[in-house]
Amino acid sequence: MRTPIPIGLSGNRGRTRPGAGDILVVYGRGDTIDELRQRRTGMAAEREHDSAVGRQRQVEAQERRDRRQSEQRVAARRGESGQDSGR
Repeated sequence: MRTPIPIGLSGNRGRTRPGAGDILVVYGRGDTIDELRQRRTGMAAEREHDSAVGRQRQVEAQERRDRRQSEQRVAARRGESGQDSGR
């Protein structure tokens, strides 16, 4: 039995070369996976890759902002309810 090779949004960065008969487990956002299916080769692929990396960085930055805002709301609620956060 062959071991599946997981390939995610971060990719394998060229460290793993799948071969004939290998099973690839691809995970990520559906739209991103669809883009990979249609990605060309050569310089066009490089431009598409760079664009995808930029979009992923924006998604991650937004997720960090959302997480901080959520944590601030929780902290504010704790302060309003008089809970002691030093337990």
